[in-house]
Amino acid sequence: MSITRLRLRLRVHALQVTLLGQNIDAYGRDLPGMADDASGRRAWTFTDLLRHVHDVPGIERIRFATSHPRYFTDRLVRACAELPKLCEFFHIPFQSGDNDVLREMKRGYTHERYRAIIDNIRRYMPDASISGDAIVGFPGETGASAFWVWAAAADGGCSS
Repeated sequence: MSITRLRLRLRVHALQVTLLGQNIDAYGRDLPGMADDASGRRAWTFTDLLRHVHDVPGIERIRFATSHPRYFTDRLVRACAELPKLCEFFHIPFQSGDNDVLREMKRGYTHERYRAIIDNIRRYMPDASISGDAIVGFPGETGASAFWVWAAAADGGCSS
């Protein structure tokens, strides 16, 4: 949805916007151009989109789901902390707490990377709500590796 269409919808008193995508924070990776700040990031990222939506008059709350740990950045967490209209809620699937299973799933991150994301969110927003989901019974998963799913949930502050 374009910002123009969003403004039109707000004329009918929509107060909350939810940005939804399977890997929402990968937004912009297929758009042309690189940022002028020499960071190596794309010119338009999900963080930039959040800032634009935040500035639309009439919006009181912004939510988004679902984040993928592969694309989750410090820049995104800082923006969420800075923008008062953003709800302090993150849905970040961890899928498994076992790095071998994550590798077999081709997830592109480790349990340690996931834990670092959670720590970063807690640093900027100690009271933020965080949810996730996991796959138990992935082909080739052992009882021992399945244990790490529950350990990751407990370690990440999620409840089962």
